[in-house]
Amino acid sequence: MVIVILVGVVMKAFPIEINIEEVLHHINHEDDEQALLLLSPVVSKTPDDSLCGYLYANCLIRVGRFSDAIDFIKSQPRGAVYSDLLCLAYNLSGNESAEVELNISLARQRIKSRAYVVGVINKLMRKSSHRYNFICFELARDLTDAHPDFAIGWQLLARLAMYTDNWECAELSYLKLISIGEVNEALLNDYASLLARKTISS
Repeated sequence: MVIVILVGVVMKAFPIEINIEEVLHHINHEDDEQALLLLSPVVSKTPDDSLCGYLYANCLIRVGRFSDAIDFIKSQPRGAVYSDLLCLAYNLSGNESAEVELNISLARQRIKSRAYVVGVINKLMRKSSHRYNFICFELARDLTDAHPDFAIGWQLLARLAMYTDNWECAELSYLKLISIGEVNEALLNDYASLLARKTISS
């Protein structure tokens, strides 16, 4: 649907002759190799054309040419446009360290987007139960600094503070949740559990 909406814009954007409707037809019918053949001359002659480049990188990923997609995206003068595609290419190619590093960088750049940062934290926590706890803790702390009344951010920070044995931060996070009205049985149980663990560890 997004591709179809972009047709009019794309047709005006391409500086050299290309039948963009034919390209989109091939993409929509999963004939990505043919779409690549049509797009290749455009991306080689106009590397600053981000719309054409985005379609090209997307097709490379769809046909499994992950390394080519990564190399192409990194070569683009407006690489930020392709950041989400680059994350996908890293993920599908199995390059977890590069994917994680890029996700963290993007989350910090997009700290104003609460949903995006929460999504990155949850994604990293799903990848490993412990490996990324400290990184996620730092992101959650940045998130609550940027959005001091965002309850989900404080919930994540409280949980991650407990995972990293930062009892003081966890307690402050629960108290903040209570102060902004996020009081429920589950939260009170978690807070009681925290106090018990804090007592045992001291």
